[in-house]
Amino acid sequence: MDEIQTDTQVALEERLILLEEKVEKLNLLNRYSEMQDEWDKSLTRIVLVVVFTYLFVVLFMYFLGVENPIINALLPAGAYILSTRTIPYVKKIWIKQYLEEESKEKEATEPKVDLPEGDESTN
Repeated sequence: MDEIQTDTQVALEERLILLEEKVEKLNLLNRYSEMQDEWDKSLTRIVLVVVFTYLFVVLFMYFLGVENPIINALLPAGAYILSTRTIPYVKKIWIKQYLEEESKEKEATEPKVDLPEGDESTN
């Protein structure tokens, strides 16, 4: 009987260890995902994209023979800065509207239950 209990305990401990490893992996994956989100919003990334966009557009315009490529390349770089600063606000508005619509749809599809008045059994 003791042998069966120890085998069961060993099996449970092994399962516990596997579950702890899985939880640790999920935590690492979650942390990596959070860091990706932070990178996407970081000032460092925005500055790098603006600089590389600007340099690429300057070279592109120069080889196309556009007059004043250094000044004309400011437009796409500026547009990128503008979009990265306004999109988060538009995203918040969109999410709010989406959640409101989803809530209304859910209310419309859920069956209505009318409880008799004075029914105190739900407390």
